[in-house]
Amino acid sequence: MDDVDELVKQLRGRKPEERYRAAAKLGTLGGAAEKALPALLDALSDPDGNVRDLASGVPATHNR
Repeated sequence: MDDVDELVKQLRGRKPEERYRAAAKLGTLGGAAEKALPALLDALSDPDGNVRDLASGVPATHNR
């Protein structure tokens, strides 16, 4: 399993903090994260607004 696969797994995890960190990291990978696009699209409806913001490419203001 490569780093992107692990981040996708985390992006689909139960903990909002884990999903947030995964989305943030995927955002730094550029084209290398292309295979994560389906998971990032799913994250657009994440219950956590910060995760949604990162998934949509909008910087989030957060207290983490």
